[in-house]
Amino acid sequence: MKNRVRLATIIQNEIEKLEKHGALFYTSSDHSMLLTIWRDSRIVYLVSNVGQNTLSVKERNCKNVSSNNNYQKIKFKCPDTICTYSKTARGVDLLDQMIGYYIPEIRSKKWYRSIVSHLLQICMYNSYILYTKVTNSQKDFLFYQESIIKQLISPMRERKSILATKEKKFVTKNNRLESTGMIIECGPEDCTLRKNTLKECVICCKRKSSYYCSLHNKPTCIIPCYDLHRKNVEL
Repeated sequence: MKNRVRLATIIQNEIEKLEKHGALFYTSSDHSMLLTIWRDSRIVYLVSNVGQNTLSVKERNCKNVSSNNNYQKIKFKCPDTICTYSKTARGVDLLDQMIGYYIPEIRSKKWYRSIVSHLLQICMYNSYILYTKVTNSQKDFLFYQESIIKQLISPMRERKSILATKEKKFVTKNNRLESTGMIIECGPEDCTLRKNTLKECVICCKRKSSYYCSLHNKPTCIIPCYDLHRKNVEL
């Protein structure tokens, strides 16, 4: 708000000098709109067509600095317009406030993904309201979301752990070739290496080699594929 275009520099300077629980009031030329600027833990802006530029003393429970487990009541000054808004805020206002605290980060150019995520957040908060009313639980919204997420991903984790614990049979390259009848024992003098153009190895199919077997006319790597090919691999 303070960085917006056409905001008077006088107002910007006053906002920077504003102390905690201090307030500023500005009215339109016809006195129909009232702008309230109040500094709490951060600066709060409120534009209203009702209310007056007055302050009232309120109480709030805050954590004690010396003891993190204890709370103490403190008194502070708050504009009447903000007090009225806090009392009358219902439904959509509280919904937007609670959802705004935990916005999921979705980096996508597809606009509908953000809409779907927002709708899921609305459903999540509505279910949280029903949960607190039925169970009288004092858990906050963040704890409720984490519990739902853990319940949703737990079956997937269990499935992965079961698959990981199962015994897996690892077949080496030699066993794989021998089981398919591709390795036949023969003398090493039958295969000789010669150099040619760069081609893909027929054994590992991962690297390229400039050597090939003159007997079978197949490109092979020197290490370790040539040792397999000396056993006369029928391809």
